[in-house]
Amino acid sequence: MQLPSWLSTEVDTSDTQFWSERYRAPELPPWEMGRPTPALVDALAQLKLNKCRILVPGCGSGHDAAYLAQQGHIVTAVDYSPEAVALAQEKYGDIKNLTIRQSDVFNLDQNHWGHYDLIVEHTLFCAIPPQKRALLVEKWTKYLNEGGHLLAVFFVKDRKNNPPFGATEWELRQRLRKKFEFLYWTRWKQSEDWKKSVELVIYAKLWQSTPHFQ
Repeated sequence: MQLPSWLSTEVDTSDTQFWSERYRAPELPPWEMGRPTPALVDALAQLKLNKCRILVPGCGSGHDAAYLAQQGHIVTAVDYSPEAVALAQEKYGDIKNLTIRQSDVFNLDQNHWGHYDLIVEHTLFCAIPPQKRALLVEKWTKYLNEGGHLLAVFFVKDRKNNPPFGATEWELRQRLRKKFEFLYWTRWKQSEDWKKSVELVIYAKLWQSTPHFQ
């Protein structure tokens, strides 16, 4: 899908140094809430998922991944930044059903292909260079097993030049509709601060005709 023309990049968010500097700063970055995202917690309470294998790409300091593991799921959390992974390991490395590793989500090895029942997306789609969004969706389909699901919290807002990069509901629908069947699509009403009214929660099932291993 062609990238909307209003998006551009002033920084190279594909560089690990960009993210590492933010985690090394005296103050934690603004997306660091110190807890799992409330929109995700609320969605999980409604969905009542059976125990499953979950991938959390772009896990940051691990709050979402840890929460999922604490609910009994088998969770693999990956992040590009060594500093983010170190924070996650320090906080949550003792959770036995949580694996935290430094990895590039665009280059996970074949052990991850078709392995996961659910991918949880929160703050990765809006952080990567917008030109890589189509590739990220392809990677989601590769890592999910047949009939796997995506649970995502997207930011729907007009932000053109720096992360979190903006998106529209139209763009998200166009990018996902050929790969996923939408089961749940709603704006979360209780967002705080800058996220108020911009968090879009999507739960979707991978179309079974989607090839996983190309």
